[in-house]
Amino acid sequence: MNKRFRKIAYRLGKWKYIYNENKPDELYNLARDPKETKKLVNDETDVACLLLSGIIEHLKWKKKHPLFKKRI
Repeated sequence: MNKRFRKIAYRLGKWKYIYNENKPDELYNLARDPKETKKLVNDETDVACLLLSGIIEHLKWKKKHPLFKKRI
């Protein structure tokens, strides 16, 4: 049986944060690394926290929104 897991990407300017439910999260500077080869989540912790908080806020909104209540 294939187990489903959540993976969410969030972009803000040159930054891209990827939340992985079953793997370590990822952060990339797309201006310097458009091919996403260097993970910066441990080097740019302030940026990582900012983008992760954006994901959390989006999920809170989605949970309250009537169109998405049945999907979560």
